Amino acid sequence: MKVLTVKETADVLKVKPQWVYRMMRNDGLPCIRLGRQIRIDEESLEKWLAERRSGGDGSQPMHRDLK
Repeated sequence: MKVLTVKETADVLKVKPQWVYRMMRNDGLPCIRLGRQIRIDEESLEKWLAERRSGGDGSQPMHRDLK
C-alpha cells in the first residue's frame, strides 16, 4: 500500500492542494487521518477517479466535449 500526502496527491493530479482538500470535504475523496496529518491511499484515489470518469457516483463525467 502506498499513501500520498495532500501535496503529493496535488502534484500527481496537477492541481493545487486546496482542490484536494475541497474534494475530500465535498466530493468524498477518500483520505486517512493520522492525528493531524492526512494521507490518501493511492489505490483508493485511482478508484475514486475511475468512478468520477464513468459517472458511477451519480455525477457527470469530468470531461466536456469542446467544440
